[in-house]
Amino acid sequence: CVPAHRALTLITCQDFGKTPRKWRSWLGANLDRHRVEWLIEGLMHSEEPLRATAGLELQKLTQVYYGYVAAASKREREAAQKRYAEWWRTEGRARLST
Repeated sequence: CVPAHRALTLITCQDFGKTPRKWRSWLGANLDRHRVEWLIEGLMHSEEPLRATAGLELQKLTQVYYGYVAAASKREREAAQKRYAEWWRTEGRARLST
């Protein structure tokens, strides 16, 4: 169960522990969203390691960097998250959803 939990947290940049019900609920609500959107959401996770993973994965997948630092202040992280969300809305979705 530990490898599965680790894989889920790496893929989604979320962490619902080892409770299948919580994971299923999240997946049901987010199944139609692109992984990039999961990562953008993960930039504000309460756990810094997951935020860092989300930032690195987002940068690799998108080839875009907006100065995101997982250890930065909440305000700075929110600013970078907004830039990624705007990029996704205006050009990223069309580029990566093919």
